[in-house]
Amino acid sequence: MSIASAGSTANIESAGGFSRGTVSGEGDALVFPPSSYLEKGQTQTYRSRWQPAGQEAYDVVTEFQVQERWVPGFKLHMQKVMSAKR
Repeated sequence: MSIASAGSTANIESAGGFSRGTVSGEGDALVFPPSSYLEKGQTQTYRSRWQPAGQEAYDVVTEFQVQERWVPGFKLHMQKVMSAKR
């Protein structure tokens, strides 16, 4: 898998928060550079990297900016699952 272009993202949360940003490819990874998330008047800056883990999965690492440094936020494994047949 190879990512050749960049795109825009929009994220709207059920609690009413939102963010906008970009995504680009770095080798096989999807890279989401720093973006600001706004909810109830509070802003949080985060960044994320999605690294392929086989043909049908990604390992995701998200970090948050606290003052002038980046701190771990969360890691997760996203795996494609087959839909149930009817």
